[in-house]
Amino acid sequence: MAKIFPILNPFEIKNDGEKVVYESLRKQLPDHWIVRYSLNFCLELENYLNDGEIDFIVMAPEYGLMFIEVKEFNEFNELNGIWYCVDQNGKKIKKDPFRQVVKGKHVVINHFCKLLKISKQNFPGVYGHLVIFPNSESKGPNPSTYDPNIFINRNGMNKLEKLILNAFEAWNREDLSSKFSCYFNKIEDFLIKDPDFVPVGAMASDAEKTSIEELTKMQYESFRAILSNKRVHVKGPAGTGKTILAMWAATTLANRKNKVLYICYNNLLASWIKTQNENRIFDIFSFFDLCKIKVRKYECGIFKAEKNETDFFENRAVKMMIEAAGKMTGEEKYDAVFVDEAQDFDNSWWEVIFALMKNKENGALYLFYDPEQKLFRNGQNNFPDGMLCELDKNCRNTRKISDFCGKAIQKDFGVFQFSPEGIFPDIIPAIQKPADRARKIIETVSKWLADGYLASQIAVISPWASKNEKNSFKYLDKISGVRLESGDDKIDDWIKGEAILTKTIKSFKGLEVDCLVITDIPKIGVIGFSEQDLYVAASRAKSRLVIIPVSQDAEEYLKNNMKNRQGR
Repeated sequence: MAKIFPILNPFEIKNDGEKVVYESLRKQLPDHWIVRYSLNFCLELENYLNDGEIDFIVMAPEYGLMFIEVKEFNEFNELNGIWYCVDQNGKKIKKDPFRQVVKGKHVVINHFCKLLKISKQNFPGVYGHLVIFPNSESKGPNPSTYDPNIFINRNGMNKLEKLILNAFEAWNREDLSSKFSCYFNKIEDFLIKDPDFVPVGAMASDAEKTSIEELTKMQYESFRAILSNKRVHVKGPAGTGKTILAMWAATTLANRKNKVLYICYNNLLASWIKTQNENRIFDIFSFFDLCKIKVRKYECGIFKAEKNETDFFENRAVKMMIEAAGKMTGEEKYDAVFVDEAQDFDNSWWEVIFALMKNKENGALYLFYDPEQKLFRNGQNNFPDGMLCELDKNCRNTRKISDFCGKAIQKDFGVFQFSPEGIFPDIIPAIQKPADRARKIIETVSKWLADGYLASQIAVISPWASKNEKNSFKYLDKISGVRLESGDDKIDDWIKGEAILTKTIKSFKGLEVDCLVITDIPKIGVIGFSEQDLYVAASRAKSRLVIIPVSQDAEEYLKNNMKNRQGR
């Protein structure tokens, strides 16, 4: 296997084409080769700055550097010198896939030559480029204006080493390859370690995130079971990859021409998953939003609880939705349904789920749940029958955060073998007044922003809604010039790094973030805050966790939690 930097869990890579190429390069290239993924740059070329990104740079000691652009278009062709790429919606786009990588190649090579204090003509090795279309096949003959050695389509994805070697040979001139081995280590440092070239921000946390490479064997076996069985329950504690697994399986079944629905309890989670899966080919809804849309579309009633109607979502809403489902056409219904956060689904809702399926008896139904995260519903879950697959390895949090989460509910969780140690959660001395807690939040978040974290990597959550007098959010407006937002409709602003998200613990359930502040924490057992709430809240933090208690009792509980874990 080649060394690839940064080391990522491939499922964190949003671009499906880059995800496939990342794994293929790592597994197929020789172990003495080095691959740099997603290199951003802003460098001078011809007396002015050029910025951009190189998808992959392959370093081969025997040759030099190969710059790779990845395009995940379904189809591509070239006509009279004009490239046409077809996206997932069938739309044709005039876009030359080679221009970007050519420009980036020359900017980077020019920079290396400055660092090596040599002219570009004397660069000590081969440098070339190629384009990979991992999901595509070309139509008609190969483009006449491009050598066949500089593009690879889906048919070549199982022989990348051979095809990249062919590209190196095609770009080689004057036996440049023989010189590169002497400069390999220096250029490796430029690509991997040079802070003047590679953007550095929040590096400690980045190193922790990138140390996870693959799902556990149990997760893989569960995935196989999902594809080979029609009714499956996937059970596991927070951080074991349930949502990742659901997205992976849903995409696979949708690619097989199935109509697929992913449905969850939490509106914010549904919005977040939509944002993370912009190129999805299946439907994503919260239970409430889907019901509201269908009931209104088929005019089955007013989807709103009446005054003092406490069982609206368990009773009248269910009846209206079943009526609406009865009016849906066969094409509107689903071959497969994935239910995330199934522990929070009311037992009456399963009748709705089956009503949405094309085949109630033999349709595919996959449930993902953690009984310890049951925050919204009381009573025992009566799930539909299904084969049970249990996940037992945490692959989200650092070991120390995972350890803390387990103690909150008196359980020991396994961790993924590549999980980094990380640092223990920071328990702030108790702060009684909400305004003072807000000042501590500003201090903490300002430091994270100064350390290089993006606003999209930070969130602040509380057990209490913002209108509650115990909540400290009302004393917050902006932090280091970044506004704070709590609305579900602001999720895109948060993802883009334009705002810091502030939510309740319950509404943030299912999401994850690099840096998390949990504020306004009372003593365990106070109405509205339980061990499960602490567990759910803390497990949202991947790398950095700061907890602000409101009382001495709450502080002592949290520190005893930590002490017990540190002393194990």
